[in-house]
Amino acid sequence: MKESMQTDTAIRYKTNKNLFLKAEGFRLLNLKADALYIPAGREYNHLLLLMEGNLQVSCNQFVRRIVQGNECVLIPLGADVKCKALSECKLVCFSFYSLPADYNGSYMSDLYQTAAGMEYSFEPIPIREPIQKFLTLLLGYFNAGIDSPELQKVKYQEFFLSLQAFYNTEEVAYLLHPLIGKNPSFRLEVLLHYQKVNRAEDLAALLEMENRAFSRQIKEEFGLPPYQWLLRQKAGHIYFSLREEKEKPLETIWLEHGFHYAGHFSRFCKEQFGVSPLKIRNASRHSEEHAARSTQHGFSPSLVERG
Repeated sequence: MKESMQTDTAIRYKTNKNLFLKAEGFRLLNLKADALYIPAGREYNHLLLLMEGNLQVSCNQFVRRIVQGNECVLIPLGADVKCKALSECKLVCFSFYSLPADYNGSYMSDLYQTAAGMEYSFEPIPIREPIQKFLTLLLGYFNAGIDSPELQKVKYQEFFLSLQAFYNTEEVAYLLHPLIGKNPSFRLEVLLHYQKVNRAEDLAALLEMENRAFSRQIKEEFGLPPYQWLLRQKAGHIYFSLREEKEKPLETIWLEHGFHYAGHFSRFCKEQFGVSPLKIRNASRHSEEHAARSTQHGFSPSLVERG
């Protein structure tokens, strides 16, 4: 069956930025089987709340994970993502820029301490009954033709309060793992801008920070020096390209990621993944999962979440 591609139409509220905290809000999507879907706006986080159906999701090095009905998973800002409906799907995409102010202070500290000891592997978590009721009521508003910045603002706050009320700290820390850090605002700025540069010093300049202070803060936030952290981010995007952009020639991929010679690109892949670019492209589902979880060659789930 021929695949169709669906992308979001970005809904941005140009009113007072305090009204909606820059978040784009909730959207309902009904996907036909085999439809491809890419959330709009790499500068936003996208929480995929699947109400019905089965959805295959790839996010950076986490390739072709299955999300089932009444499960949710977070796509962090800046990530490469591709979704494919394995059956008819009823999906709510909640796009937002940052966590609410209520998540600062002691609660964020608890989440940070919990997340620090976690192994994150981009697995979905269940949508509990209170969130199911939340989504049903939200869609009731939409079906009645009611949608506004004010409604989206209220639902943004309500959703995160519901997470805090009906999920334990471990569950919330896992779901929001890519966004949780010692300094969430700094983390957000780094995730938003790192793909605009090739060197750590250029990222420091973009964030208007002195190099030494920047290096210290990156290591505190992500657990790696800036150069190594940027390499890991590049590895995640390359892995996604090799597995999910098979229509692209290998030469196009290595040029897009800043390599000038095939040999340099092949050496990078062998250092990061332990195998050649061609083997990654031709990998089976079993080897995809192995590569995403393996830490033998420095390519691990931490590539997206903590580093």
